[in-house]
Amino acid sequence: MNWFTQKVMGFFGKKDTVENDTTETTSDTLDYNGMKVAELKAIAKEKGIKGYYKLKKAELISALRDGS
Repeated sequence: MNWFTQKVMGFFGKKDTVENDTTETTSDTLDYNGMKVAELKAIAKEKGIKGYYKLKKAELISALRDGS
C-alpha cells in the first residue's frame, strides 16, 4: 500500500493490517460497501484501474472486486 492510500485510510480510521498480525487485508476481505467514495478511489488508483475517477460508488466496488 502506498503512502497516499495509507494516509487516506488513516484519515478515515481504517487499517490495512491487524495489530500484531503480519498479514495484510486482501481485497476479498475488505468491506467496500462500508467505505466512502474517496477511499474506494484511492484503492482503485493504487491498483491501476483506468478511469476510476469517473466511476460511481457501485461501479468502483464492481471494478475493485473484478480486479480490472
